[in-house]
Amino acid sequence: MSTVESAVVSAPGIREVRTPEDLRQIMQADFPPSPEQWEAIRAPLEPAVVVAGAGSGKTTLMAARVVYLVVTGQVRPDEVLGLTFTTKAASELRQRIRDALERAGFGPGGHDGHDGGGRETQDEEAVELLEPTVSTYNAYASALLSEHGLRIGHEPDTRVMADASRYQLAARVIDRHTGRVELLSDSPRHVIDYVLRLEGALSEHLVDVAALRAFDAAQAPRFAEALLADWSQSLARFTEVMPRDYRISLEAKAKAEADGLDENETAHAMMEALHG
Repeated sequence: MSTVESAVVSAPGIREVRTPEDLRQIMQADFPPSPEQWEAIRAPLEPAVVVAGAGSGKTTLMAARVVYLVVTGQVRPDEVLGLTFTTKAASELRQRIRDALERAGFGPGGHDGHDGGGRETQDEEAVELLEPTVSTYNAYASALLSEHGLRIGHEPDTRVMADASRYQLAARVIDRHTGRVELLSDSPRHVIDYVLRLEGALSEHLVDVAALRAFDAAQAPRFAEALLADWSQSLARFTEVMPRDYRISLEAKAKAEADGLDENETAHAMMEALHG
């Protein structure tokens, strides 16, 4: 056992992880975390926000964070909850965490006889404990409704609607609508997308239709005023930079059309205005 390895092992099932190199050895990774990643990995157990761009290693960092917390005895694997927006992302995160824990000796295939708190466990219990919950938001919400729905008056068989079912329902509602439609001229497919986006935003922000209509009625005059002001400013700026000859041509064309002149007469009036 190397000097570093002997330093990080302090008790069966619990290890002291002081440096990024300690964590790299435990996870059997090719490279240690960067200083910025290390700060996120060893952050205290309290709410935090980590901002990272695409391809920066967010999934790997989350897996390393879980390993760090489990290996240092701060949490058990079954106390970890990971939520993502898509099934693909959830599957990838779940596999990354599972593989990382197993390499660290805390997975079903690499269990060392202790749980995340350093307590000895039986093999069957360990397999159950060593599985974090990683899911999509919708799937996790569906599971909560199934298990605890009766506490809030929902039947246990309540299900979260899939995207295909939502689309079919929206299409049926739009197809059966017989009332007047104003300020909307797009195809049914686009209207369905608008309805689904609006419904999703209302649901996620816990806003009902009545509140949305009240807000729209209150804000519509301010929106119209701001839009008109913006249009007026844009027109004024365009007039300032518009060439003099072009401005004279437009004015002559408008006057000729107002006088009822045909296309040739209008063109002649524009030429006269330009050349005197």
